[in-house]
Amino acid sequence: MSHFPTKAMLLAAGIGERLKPLTLKTPKPLIPVEGVPLIQYNLILLQQAGVKEVMVNLHHLGDQIRRALGDGSRFGLTLHYSEEKILLGTGGGLKKVEDFFREAPFFALNADVLIDLDLKDLFRFHEKNPAEATLVVSSDVREDVKRLVYADEEGRIGAISEAKPKNASLKPYVFTGAQLIESRLLRKLPEGVECSVVDEAYLPTLASGEPLNAYRFEGYYRDVGSPERYAAVKREFSQGWPYTNLKAEQVSGL
Repeated sequence: MSHFPTKAMLLAAGIGERLKPLTLKTPKPLIPVEGVPLIQYNLILLQQAGVKEVMVNLHHLGDQIRRALGDGSRFGLTLHYSEEKILLGTGGGLKKVEDFFREAPFFALNADVLIDLDLKDLFRFHEKNPAEATLVVSSDVREDVKRLVYADEEGRIGAISEAKPKNASLKPYVFTGAQLIESRLLRKLPEGVECSVVDEAYLPTLASGEPLNAYRFEGYYRDVGSPERYAAVKREFSQGWPYTNLKAEQVSGL
């Protein structure tokens, strides 16, 4: 039996195009919700689950993120930073820090997404269903999401595609960006270039017949990707605390 992952990656290098002008002077991970930067919610989620070290990739206004988070000690974590002079994408960003994970499984989350995820339950699912990676998916399929994850009842992914597959047993889901990855999968990614972990690792994995799993998540999940969604999230928080795996004081009292 493998041990619960003690390392994670927070993807924080994006420019936040859709949230402009908010992101012209503030990096998207530092946009506040209830006075707390978006990235802080996921840092505490990781720490509460038992993660010890987190790698944060930086590009757009990265110095602001580094100053805001420091060495991570106030969050009960050790933070490391990976500077990207050019944006490397999800795949390139992970590949750049491949050595950090040293052949162990790790969590990867988007720093600008709010998700009330039980990481321990995700790990248990991954242990019972061994795969190159387990993608956290939501059944809240929106029209603006072009490419969907198609999985069967057991959570085995059959396709990641814009077109609906012929296999009627596969149901559509939205990939939340949260994932548990076996670090050996990073070997499939090209080094030093911008690339997508979906295109360069997950699709080849499916094509080769290797297992790739979907963990169905129906809890609170919000992609704060536009001014409209940001406004909606602020309204939701004003109406009551939406998390069950975190308490408000755990996130805000730092």
